[in-house]
Amino acid sequence: MEQENNYRHELKFSVSSADAIIIGNRLKNIMETDHNADADGKYLIQSIYFDNCYDKALREKIDGVNKREKFRIKFYNKDMLRISLFREKAGRIFRDSTEMKQILKTSVGKEGRKRAERLTMPESEASEDA
Repeated sequence: MEQENNYRHELKFSVSSADAIIIGNRLKNIMETDHNADADGKYLIQSIYFDNCYDKALREKIDGVNKREKFRIKFYNKDMLRISLFREKAGRIFRDSTEMKQILKTSVGKEGRKRAERLTMPESEASEDA
């Protein structure tokens, strides 16, 4: 169960492309690059949000419902994913999530050909196998 002090406020702002470059250059001097980033300091993120057949999460967002939740799967650089549950209450957001590491398993099929398949495991187990 989440504690009251684990909620955070999220503020979102629109900035121009020029301002984004200026802000990014300033932040490079005071922040470390994200460990998921490539040599250029970038990484691919793909997200899937889940809703029910009645679009409950979407309708609650549009209607401004005070207390709601949503699930998301976020895929980073095609090798790590994070599954998250978000709860929002009175404009504050609580996120509970777990990271999963993708590993490549090679097996030999009936025809003697090698094939690779992706297995996903919790980050804690993936680091033990490394």
